[in-house]
Formats: sequence, C-alpha cells, structure tokens
Amino acid sequence: MSRLSRKLLFVVGAALIAVVLLVSAISINMSSAFSKKLLVREAEALTNVCETMVADEAANCWEDYELIAASGALEEKDDAFFEDMFDAIYDDELDFMGVFTLSGERIWASETYNLTFNVGAYSGRTEQGLLDDPSVGLCCLYLATDNESGTITVIGRSLADNELVAEVKESTGAECAIFYNAKTIATTLRNSSGTLQLGGDMNANAKDSIYNKQTAYSGRTKAAGVSMFYQYLPGFDIDGKLVCAFFSGLHAEESDKEFRNIIVIVAVVAVAFVILAFFAGAIVLRKVIDLPIREANKLSADMRAGALSNPDADFKFSRDEIGDFVQDLRQTKKEISSYIRDISRILTAMGEGDFTKKPEVDYIGDFSAIHRAFGEIEIRLAKIVGSMDASADGVRSGAGQIASGSQLLAEGTTRQATAIEELNATLANINTQISSTAENADRASEISTACLKKVEEQNAQMQTMLGAMDEIRDKSAKISAIIKTIEDISFQTNILALNASVEAARAGAAGKGFAVVADEVRNLAAKSGAAANDTNRLISDTVKAVTEGVELAQRTAEIMGDVIAQTQQTNSIINEINTAAAAQAEAVTQVSLGISDISGVISQNSATAEETAASCQELASQSNLLKEQVDMFKV
Repeated sequence: MSRLSRKLLFVVGAALIAVVLLVSAISINMSSAFSKKLLVREAEALTNVCETMVADEAANCWEDYELIAASGALEEKDDAFFEDMFDAIYDDELDFMGVFTLSGERIWASETYNLTFNVGAYSGRTEQGLLDDPSVGLCCLYLATDNESGTITVIGRSLADNELVAEVKESTGAECAIFYNAKTIATTLRNSSGTLQLGGDMNANAKDSIYNKQTAYSGRTKAAGVSMFYQYLPGFDIDGKLVCAFFSGLHAEESDKEFRNIIVIVAVVAVAFVILAFFAGAIVLRKVIDLPIREANKLSADMRAGALSNPDADFKFSRDEIGDFVQDLRQTKKEISSYIRDISRILTAMGEGDFTKKPEVDYIGDFSAIHRAFGEIEIRLAKIVGSMDASADGVRSGAGQIASGSQLLAEGTTRQATAIEELNATLANINTQISSTAENADRASEISTACLKKVEEQNAQMQTMLGAMDEIRDKSAKISAIIKTIEDISFQTNILALNASVEAARAGAAGKGFAVVADEVRNLAAKSGAAANDTNRLISDTVKAVTEGVELAQRTAEIMGDVIAQTQQTNSIINEINTAAAAQAEAVTQVSLGISDISGVISQNSATAEETAASCQELASQSNLLKEQVDMFKV
C-alpha cells in the first residue's frame, strides 16, 4: 500500500474512531441523561405520592368528621360519644381530636390534643391540609365549621410518624422523608448501622431551592452508602405558608447496572463497526487511491528517468478525479514521448547537415513554442548559411586582395626604411646647424646685453644734461626779469632826465648846468636802454636756443628710450631665439629617436607584412575549405 493510502487510511480510521467515540459518548450521555431524567421524573412522581399521602390522611380525617357529624353528637355535645369515636379510630387514623365553639372555646378534646393555634380564627371555614403548630409541630388535619351546631371540629394526625413514610415505601419501593425546619421528622432512610436517620439536615442546595425559591429540587446523591436519584418538594399549610419539604428517592443500582451494560454493548458495537469500516476502507482505498497512485508514481518515475517508451499498466481506473488524473498523466506521457521522437528526428537531421526537416507532430499549448522555434531555426540557419556562403566567397576574394596588398605593403615599408635613414641623416645635419645657431644666439645675447648697458648709461647722462639745460633756462628767465628791471630803470631815468631838462629850461640860465647833466643822464639812460634791449635780445635768443636745445635733448632722450626699448626687445628676442634653438635641438633629438623607433617599427611592419601575406595565403586556402563545408548544408 502506498504511503498516501496508509496516511489516508490512518486519517480515515482515526476520524472514524473519533466519530464512533463521539457518537458513543453522545449516545451514552444521552442514555444516561434519559435514564436520569426518567428516574428523576419517577422520583418526582413518588414525591407527589408522598404529598398525596398527606392529602389522603387529611381526607381520612374528613371521613371521620362525617361520621361524627352524621351521629348528631355535635348538636348534643356528647362528650362520651366523642371519646368513644376517638378511641375507635385513634390507633389507625387519628392522633388528636377536639370540638370547639365558633369563638374557639373548647367543648371537648382528646388527651393527645396539644395544639395551641387559635381555632376561633378559622370560624366559618372548612380546611384540610398541613398545619404548623408551635406546640405540636407539623401535622395533617381537617377543620370543619358546623353552623347548625355552632361547633368547630379539629381532627388530625402528626406527621412525625415513620409509619406514614414506611407505608409509602412499601407501596412504591422508594425511600421517603419529611423535613420540618430543614430537619428530618419522618424517614425510611437508614444509616450504616440500620438506624433511621431522624434529625438529619437537608441538602444545602435543596434547602436553598425549597426555603428561598420555594421550588422543587432534584438530583443524584449517595445516602447511607447507596446511590439514588431524589427530589425535594415544598409543602404548604392551610394558609399557603411553606412549612415543610417532602423527599423521595429511587435507588440507582439497577439503572447504573443497565447503564454499564449499555456502555459495554455500545463499545462492542463501536469496535466491530470500526474494524469492519477499517477493512472496507482499506479495500476501497486500494482500488480508488492506492493502485492509481502507484501507476501515477510509475508514470512520473518513467518520465523522470526518460523511459517514455515503457508500457502502461492494464488496470482500469475508476471514473473519479484520481482516475482522471492518472489517465491525463498517461496521455501526457504519450504526448511528451511523441514530442521527443519528433524533436530527436529533426535534431538528428540537423546533426547530419539537413535543415529542411519539418515538425510532424501538432505541438499544443506551451509546446507550440517548440514548433515556432524550429521554424525560426530553419529561417535563421538559412540566412546564416547563406551569409556564411557569401562570406566565404568574400573572404576568399578578400584574402587574395590582402595578400597582394601585403606584398605591396612589404615593398613600401622597405622603401620607407630607406627614406627614414636618409631623413635621419638630414636631421643630424639640421641638429648640428641648430646647435651652431644656438651658440651664435648666446654670443649675440651677450653683446646685446652689453650694448643695452651702454645705452642705459648714455640715457642717464642725457637725463643729467636735460636737468642742466632746464636749470640754464630757469636762470635765463631770471636774467630776463633783471633786464626788464633795467629797462624800467632806464625808462624812468629817461623820464627824470626829460623832466630835469624841462625844469632847467624853466630855470633859464641858472639851470643850464642842470640841463647839461640832464642831457647826459638822458644819454646814459638811452644807452642803458639800448644796452638793455641788446642784452634782452641776446638773452631772448639764448633762451630760445636753450629751449630748442632742451627740446632737442628731450627728443634725443625719447629716441634713446626707444633705442633702449628696442635693444631690450632685441635682447629678449635673442634670448627667445636661444631658448627656441635649444628646444629645437632637443626636439630634433627626440625626432631622431622617434625616427629610429619608426625605423624599427617599419622593419617590424615589413616582417609582419611578409607574415600577413603568408597568412592571407593560408586564409585563402581555409576560405576555400569553408566554402566546401558550407555547400554541404541543405537549407
């Protein structure tokens, strides 16, 4: 049996056992509850019997009263008749008797009459039932009012009498008891020593139900070592007051025995049912699950191992989900096997170079991608093979062209090597000339630097000369001012001499000598003025010449500055020429090294070109072989 079948059988068996146990437990519980319910109901009925027994006692008292009333003794107040009547029925039916007026005064009462309740309060009433008297306790009585005789008759019996409950037990077979103030006053229950359990306390739960809720209480208990079902029933007096509780109980040994027999029968039936169901389930599982699963495992193992050609089992599966699953698995195996055979046929043909084979199986679902893939492979391989054929032709043609080009390249590199050697010699001569130019530039830079120093010294002397000429110009200006003063003095002297001549003329002969002096002074002033004019003209010419000399010196200084600037620029250019010549010499050296490297590379290229030519020849032969191989494919 397969693992799944064993698991299912185990699960089904466990579930079956659980269901059977649950059903058995429910059945047993329901049977127990039903038995308990029946016994409790019987106990209730027996309790009602006990209560009815009390009512019957009251009825008996009524019958006794009817005898008394019919005798006419009540009208005659015949004490002797009352005494004889009571004595006749005392032992069997009555415990006490009394006759009273309507106001409650005693006419006659038996010696056993100890009741203290107010009889007059019941005047005009007829009652039968229970009475809770403070002196006597619980009793059963019949109270009747006879208005014609003006009497109230009280006949009764105390309930603290075990004979009453014994009679009930004898007639019903049930245990009985009467509780008054929650204590037993009459009972058939006996303790382990055989003594009646008088004065025993009422069950606490029953006491709460009877005295607080005034409702019946039933259950199961163990009394005097005996298990029983019981009920407590509340008892009310003639005024409707709760005064007592009636107890009845049925022994549970017989019901327990029957219940144990039921448990044994149910257990045997359950075990037999489980065993039969287990074997029936095993047979059904083997046919419905085990065999299909074994076949499914075999099919999956064959597919996993690639043994798709193994034959299937001849077992006919049931028409259910598992059978459908195995049938689908068989069909899947057949379809996959057909797919693999078709794919193997196509791939074998492809391995032989034949790409023209088409799929012969209808690929469905996700397998349709294989059909599309074969179509795409055929299309792409046709393109690839065609491209390879064209490429082989191109490679063969290109290989021949490359071989010719490589030969020309080898010859060209040889000529390049010769040209490079000549260029290298020319660069050596240029390098020598650049070195000589650099040395001459160094000497020219030194001469230019010395010339710049001389020109700078001449410029300094020229600046000194310009300062001196500026000073001469300033002095000439001052001399011009002095000559101007002399001219002014000469002009004033001439005016004074003219005034003196005028005054001498006015003086006449006396002023002749003064006139002569005035003439001399005027002559002197004229001469001084002429001399000052000449001096001023000479000075003006000198100042003009000095000014022209200053301007010429300034232009000379400016020219000297330009010469210095050009000399400095010339010196800078010579230095740049010197630097450039050195850089050129270095560059020529690097070029020479580069040309040497190029010469080596060209030599290597020449050798490579020869090797390339040989490789191109080999490539041409391989392309021919490739062409032959490509022509073998069928597309």
